[in-house]
Amino acid sequence: MAAKNPYTCALRFTGCVATLSAALALGTARQIVYFSDKVSIRIEYSDLTSYRCLLVVNIIACVYSFAISLLPRNSLLWRSVVIVDAMLMALLASSNAAALGVVCLERNGNSHAGWERICGLAPHYCNHIIGAITASFLGVVTFTMLLFIAINNLLNPLLVQANVQAA
Repeated sequence: MAAKNPYTCALRFTGCVATLSAALALGTARQIVYFSDKVSIRIEYSDLTSYRCLLVVNIIACVYSFAISLLPRNSLLWRSVVIVDAMLMALLASSNAAALGVVCLERNGNSHAGWERICGLAPHYCNHIIGAITASFLGVVTFTMLLFIAINNLLNPLLVQANVQAA
């Protein structure tokens, strides 16, 4: 199994950079909103569980991507990479979906529930969150492509052998 070709190395590097930048953008998402001299509110990413989950999953994906790039070419652990890539892609996609739902509420509010828009008051905070979700979606796309490449590498020898025996 050709586990370390230039394409997968480039994709792993892209995934590592995308998830690292998403974690950094999310970790720095905070802003203080002043209503008057005595009233202010501090808005942080850690106020919401979906953002904390997104941060943790992006950190795990970044560390995993970096660790896999250090794995030797002839290691037997490459067979388990397909499973871990699939799980990581699912975790990234689900945490992105949860965070995207929350950021939609923060941008638009909900008049039926009486929730006001936050992004009008704290645009710096919302820009960090949207940037983090965008970078994390790039990580999802990268890990999806890595998963397709890994599945192709696993199934291709089986299909070639089946075609040779059938001929």
